[in-house]
Amino acid sequence: VSTAVAQLGVPANADLKPIREQVVRSLVDQEILRQAGAAAGADKNPNVMQLLANNRAQIYAQVAVENATRNVNAASTQDVDAFLAANPDMFGRREFFIFETVAAPSAQVTDAVFTQLQTVDAIDQAVGILQAANIPNQFSSFSSYSNQLDPRFLEQLLKLPPGESFIVRDQATVTFTRIVSRRAAPLTGGDAREVAQAMRDAVKRQEAQVAFVEAQRKAAKVEFLGEYASLTITPAAPAPAAGAS
Repeated sequence: VSTAVAQLGVPANADLKPIREQVVRSLVDQEILRQAGAAAGADKNPNVMQLLANNRAQIYAQVAVENATRNVNAASTQDVDAFLAANPDMFGRREFFIFETVAAPSAQVTDAVFTQLQTVDAIDQAVGILQAANIPNQFSSFSSYSNQLDPRFLEQLLKLPPGESFIVRDQATVTFTRIVSRRAAPLTGGDAREVAQAMRDAVKRQEAQVAFVEAQRKAAKVEFLGEYASLTITPAAPAPAAGAS
C-alpha cells in the first residue's frame, strides 16, 4: 500500500488516510479481477502468456540499463561552463516562441504537395493545400522557450522572423509550423547553470546508456536467419528531414 501511495506523488501535507483507503480498495478490486481472469483461463491463453513475456523482457531490460547507469557522475563545472559558452541562444540569448502548426500523415503527402507547402507561410494556406489534396490534417498551437526546442532545428529557426514558417518531415508526419511571435527571454545566473547542469547530466546518462547497450550487443552472439539474414544488430535510425518555406 505504501509503495502504491508513493507512486501517486501525494503532497507531503495531504491527509493520507482517505488516500490509503482508496488505494486498498483499488488493490482489492485488482486482485478480485485477477482471480476472475485466472478462473476464465487467462493463465493458459497463449496471447496472455506472450504479453506477460514481453512485459517481463521490457522490465528486465529497463532494470539492466538503470543499474548500469545509476552511478554516472554529474557533469563537471568545466563541462557546464563550456556548454553555457557554446550555446548562448539557449541561455543569455534565449527567446520565447509561440507557434501554430498543422500536421498530416507523411505517407499521404506527395512530393508535389510538399513542394506546394514550401511556397506558403500562412497556416490557412497550408490547410488549403492539404484539403485540396484530400489529406487529413490536424491544427494545434503551442509555446516554447528556445532552449526547450530541438537543437537540430534551433539554428535554422532563429533565422526566421515572426510570420514565417518551416516544415519538418519524418516517417510518420509532415508538420507545417508557423512562428506566430518571438521575444527575448534571457536565462542567466544560477537559473542558467541549473538548467545547463540538468541538460549535461541527461546527456551523460544517455551516453552511458548507449555505451552499455552497445557493449551488450558486441558481447552477444546473434545470428539472423532466413528472410532476416541480411539484418544487422545495430540498424541506423534515419534523421528527420527539414525545410523552410
